[in-house]
Order: sequence, then structure tokens, then C-alpha cells
Amino acid sequence: MIENKIKPFVLFLLFLVCGGVISIALKFEHMWDFANYHYYNPWAFLNNRVNYDIAVAGINAYYSPFADIPLYYLIKYFNDYPNLIYFAQGLWFGALGFVMFKVSELFFADVRKVLFALLLGLSGYAVFFQIGTSTNEIMLSCFVMLSLYLLLREIFILRQGRYRIFLLAGLIAGVALGLKLTSIIYVLPLGLSLICFAKNIPHPTKNIGIFVLGGLIGFLLIDGIWLWKMQVLFGNPFFPFLNKFFQSEYFEIRNYTDERFLPKSLADALLLPFHWAFNTFRADGNTIAVDFRWAVLFVLAFIAAGRLFYKKEKPKAETAFLIVFTLLSYCFWIKLFAIGRYMVVLELCSAILAVKAIVYLLPRREKVKTVYWQVVSALFFVAMLTPIFSQIWGCRNCVVDNNMFSQFVAVDGVKIPDNTLLMFYNYPSAALLPYFSGTADNIRGVSIKQKNYLTADGETDVFNAIPKWKKAKEDALNSHKGLRVAVFAVEDEETIEALLKTDDLLKGMVCKRKRSNIIPSYHFCVAADKQSEIFK
Repeated sequence: MIENKIKPFVLFLLFLVCGGVISIALKFEHMWDFANYHYYNPWAFLNNRVNYDIAVAGINAYYSPFADIPLYYLIKYFNDYPNLIYFAQGLWFGALGFVMFKVSELFFADVRKVLFALLLGLSGYAVFFQIGTSTNEIMLSCFVMLSLYLLLREIFILRQGRYRIFLLAGLIAGVALGLKLTSIIYVLPLGLSLICFAKNIPHPTKNIGIFVLGGLIGFLLIDGIWLWKMQVLFGNPFFPFLNKFFQSEYFEIRNYTDERFLPKSLADALLLPFHWAFNTFRADGNTIAVDFRWAVLFVLAFIAAGRLFYKKEKPKAETAFLIVFTLLSYCFWIKLFAIGRYMVVLELCSAILAVKAIVYLLPRREKVKTVYWQVVSALFFVAMLTPIFSQIWGCRNCVVDNNMFSQFVAVDGVKIPDNTLLMFYNYPSAALLPYFSGTADNIRGVSIKQKNYLTADGETDVFNAIPKWKKAKEDALNSHKGLRVAVFAVEDEETIEALLKTDDLLKGMVCKRKRSNIIPSYHFCVAADKQSEIFK
């Protein structure tokens, strides 16, 4: 560990401020998921509207809303001050930087190596392009990395086995899982890594058991009420997941998974880092990512492992623990999701391991050492270019907003009256409900058609194929006596014109395209004699 002359609390505040300022500068929050459910879900939960609006965010409408509640309240009370919201959202990045710094301190006594690992980790594609966004991956990673830090410090640095630390680490990991179930790719490897290193833990059975207990408590404290709500509404606490087991009538009897980005073979899985290095297109984000660091890490790991084997050496216990945790997390990630934005913790841990490998492979001969550091410096410089040359997922400060809107969330030229039914014809549109609810009472949303969530055959809208959803939609449409407004998101004019002629719900309606900083624009359609009520 390095000798830190700055008090931890002061350092923590510095990281927080830096994270907030960077977030203000980037203004990255302009994402499909925010328009679809990150803004809608907490509003629906807090206003007791879960399943009152009918599938307006698709399957995502039934994801736990708790991680999104802070951003929802920020928008509710400070929508006219977008930079304040960006700053607050960036605090999570600052907190992650601080935890990463503390974890790195456990591995390096030289502050230069700590900073090297810190810069390498925080400039990764998954980390950098989620600064200030509503994806919550950086938030979750703060909890996972903090749990990892507590375990590493307790087991390998302090060499103690205090049960309260294992309980706290478990609670924190459980909170991450409760906030978002995708954290399973890190929480489960934490527990498995503890089992692998049980010999290093005093009273291993007791302490590992306490860690598991803490994880369960943390998970239920955060997500328990949501699990109960899903059970009451749909007969499946994890709705729509694991439905082959729970068999809710609101979904197909299958275990829903998103398999679009999973490797098709073992070879694809093993070669994925090299595929990323030479093919910059990332299908999971539909963006360009110039980031070769995973390929370099694999090469470094292979060479370092060969040297360890040849010299019959072993890495230090804490390094071995981090290697096992990272490998297990990578395996779970590639098996379950293979989605880039879930890789934040992997990017941070791999940065530490990369620096460890670089130091371990340092040649002894001075001339060779000079060339070695030149190559390392060049690779590090290129790695730092990832945020510059990669494509941004969603940026209001780039081309969408262009200082057009003075609010964090805004739609130009539309006023939704009280007692209006919004009929959504595709996603992402659910964010319009909490936005318009600020000036209109008794509004409701119904998903009419969508192309994102299909039945197992890959052809039919799941919310029109399942009888329970069809009846819920019919009831909502038949019971509403007020104004109806149809909404299209990111749809071409030709498709809308065709639907106006063939869809009974749309006949006699007139559509207008309106600008928004939720997504670039929406088309709003209303009966011709009602245009003056909504269009400004």
C-alpha cells in the first residue's frame, strides 16, 4: 500500500467533484433505455401505477425501479437545472474512481502504478461512456468494488477474519444484486472466490456463511418489496424471468433471456477480445468502439502465466484472488449476457491485473527495459484514446440537444390535457408519461404495437400474443372516455401514413413530428378536430 498524505475523506470529496464536473461536460444521458424505462419505472412505482399503464415499456416495465428513484426525484424537482442533474449523476463516477483508487492501493506501493491502473480502468469503453447516465452500471459497480475491497483488505492485507466485515461485504454485494439482477455476474463470483480461497480465511465456514447471509439480507432489503409486488400481480416474483418455473399466465412458459449478443461457439467466446480489437463495431450498443485493451490483457496474461509456470512461481494470494474473481466474472458475463455496458467491474479489475502483469514481465537488462517501457507507454497512450475515437452511445451535448432545450427532459410544442390516453405504437416512449404527468392529471398509457419483445418464434408481439395482455389492452381502450393521442417513436413517415389508413384506432387522426431531448423526436397523432388541444 502507498503512503497517502491526503485524508481519505478529502480525497473522496475530490473524486466526487471531479466526477460531477466531468458529467456536466459530457452530458451523456440520451439513451434508449432512459426513454423506455429508467424514467418511467420509478414514477410508476411511486405513484402506484405498476400494471395500470399496459406494457408501455415492454418487459423493461417490470424491472426493479429502485436504482432509478434518485434520478427521478432529481428530474421532478430540478428539471429546469439540467447541469445540476448531470453533476449529481456524475457523483457515482467519482465514487467509483475513489473505490478503484483504494482497491489499487492494496496491490501497489508506488503511486504511479496506482494512477496507471486508475487511468487505464476509468478510460475503458464501458466505464467512460456511462458517466452520468441512467444505466446504473457505474452505481452498481461502486457497490461491487467496495465489497471486493473490504474482502481483499480483510483477508490478505489485515489478515483477519472479523465476521462483521464479511457481513458488511455481503450486505453491500446483496444491495448491488437487489438494485439490478444483472449484478449476479459479479456477486456470485465473489462468493465462489471466497470458497476457492477458504484456506486464507480464518473460520472459513462461518465467515463465508455470514457473507452469504449478508448478501441475502441486502438483496431482500432492496428488492424484497418488488419481488412481492411481481408475485401479487403476475404470480412470478422475478417476472418475466424464470417463467418456465413460475409459469405466470402473463408470459410464455419459457425462461426469457436476451441471446442476441452471446457468442455462437466456444471459439467465438475465446476469440472475442481479439474480435473487438480488429472489428470495432459493437452490436450490443450499435456503436463503434476503438478499444484493444482486452486483447492486450489476454496476451499479457498468457505470457505471465507461462513465465510463472516456467519459474514455478505463484502470484501473491491477493493477486490470485483477483485473477479468479475476474475470470469467473468474465465467464458469467459471456455466458449470460455478453453486453458491453455490464463490463465496468471487469474493466477495472483487468486494469489492475494488466499493471501487475506489466511489472512482473519487466526485463532485467537495461537496454531491453528501455524498449519495453517505450512499448508499454505507446500502448497506454493508445488505450487513453478510446474515449476520443469511440462512438458515443448518447450525448445531448453533441448533435441532439445543441442547446435547444433548457430542461433536462422536454418535448417541444405539445401539451397533453387531463384525462388523456396515450397509445404507444413502438418503443421507447414510456418517458412521456412521467413528463406529461407534471401538467396533466389522469393520463394513462397503453402499448398498441411494438417490435422489440417478441414471442419465442421471433415473429409476434408478445403483448398481443398472450390473452392476459390482450384483454388488459381491450379493457383500457374500452373504458377510456377522454382524448386519445397516438405516439410513434423513431418511425418513418411512410409507415405512419400507411397505418393511418389501415389501423382503426388511427383513422381520422392527424400526426405531427415534435422535437424532444428524450429521443430526437416523436410523432403525436390526434383526431383532426382536437389538434388545437395538444399542438402549440
